[in-house]
Amino acid sequence: MFKVIIVDDELIVRHAVKTLIQWENSRFEYGGSAPNGVGALELVERTNPDIVITDIKMPEMDGLSFIRQLMKARFQGEVLVLSNYNDFELVREALKMGAHDYLLKLTMNTESFMQVLEEMAAKLDERRVSETVLPISATPELDGFQVRVGRLLEMADQGIDTDDGLINEQLEDSLTKQGIWFYSFIIRALAEQTSSDRRPGLPDMLERLADSIWPDSRVRVAVQRGPERALLVIGCQAGQAVAPPEEMARRLNSLAGMYYNVPLFIVYAQAAIGMAELAGEIKASRDTEARLIGAPERTRAACMPNRDKAEKAGPPNAVYREEVQKALAYLEEHYTERISIADIAAKVGLSEPYLCQIFKAETNVSIMTRLNEIRMDKAYELLATGQYLVKQAALEVGISDPFYFNRLFKKRFGISPKNVIKS
Repeated sequence: MFKVIIVDDELIVRHAVKTLIQWENSRFEYGGSAPNGVGALELVERTNPDIVITDIKMPEMDGLSFIRQLMKARFQGEVLVLSNYNDFELVREALKMGAHDYLLKLTMNTESFMQVLEEMAAKLDERRVSETVLPISATPELDGFQVRVGRLLEMADQGIDTDDGLINEQLEDSLTKQGIWFYSFIIRALAEQTSSDRRPGLPDMLERLADSIWPDSRVRVAVQRGPERALLVIGCQAGQAVAPPEEMARRLNSLAGMYYNVPLFIVYAQAAIGMAELAGEIKASRDTEARLIGAPERTRAACMPNRDKAEKAGPPNAVYREEVQKALAYLEEHYTERISIADIAAKVGLSEPYLCQIFKAETNVSIMTRLNEIRMDKAYELLATGQYLVKQAALEVGISDPFYFNRLFKKRFGISPKNVIKS
């Protein structure tokens, strides 16, 4: 069970939020409420919640100060922010501090609440599992991995071959035995950082975003080379279901824009086993980056493959267990309807907690996240025909709240649905 507390200075809002959340037959339990940050800190200390839902503007201690105190105390849970239409800059600050997401007060409903709560629960599940995984830095022969990665990009920039000091038989044997797939991204920030800019440096920003996107990865390394340019390398366990590299890059771009207002130009690579393959992928990415100098893609947020997709395939798609396949089929068939975890669990014959656990373990996303991905993909297809308004497309995929639809669409594709043009 995940304990949830609600923080808002208006009693009617606290009551409304409590009413909108489906406590019965779910993984969530009510842990109490507080009217401001001061009372909330006392409540956190007393109840040790997993999820905090908080307003931003409150007397005595506002939401930003409250979140700042939570993070200072190394709060291990997740934070959801409630906001009004004119609070976006404050929301951005809250997201930078570590809040998971936000909901608009005027558009709150049970469906949106439960979907975001499930996303946060999935992140907490991941974190608990990942705590038992041996980090790659704990492997003696991989000491200095960040330096090795930086050297790979440096040599690719200079057009010289990788030397034996970076790639040797002992290192390759260790990586093979551990079964680690490496995904690499050469990234340029298109918004130059100024002295008054409060955002972190590019490597730090990328590592924070990577921690949010791949919390259970074995390694996350970002190395800067040149102004506003960096190499990001993610290492995942072989057999672990991960999104395709293109989707990984798109999520990075979307979150960088949402949290830091920084558009990214990304050249992404296919999965690599060992340092030798990783070096080859980084070189291919560097060559692609060089070919695109002066191209329109280099002046706007974009995600480009480092080579023809047919040249190299990534790890084989996971073969999901029968119950997960049934759950995926159910989502594909019923995505236009109101779907609950209970409905899917009943369909596949498993308990809700166990279904959520195995679905996340095998697909690398939560059930509700996958449902939203299906809905957004279908909506994109409808909008691309030029025959649907945004509101119509939203209704066609089962979402009645246009603001919630817009937020999901931007999160999925990095652009507003109104900008989708018939190809």
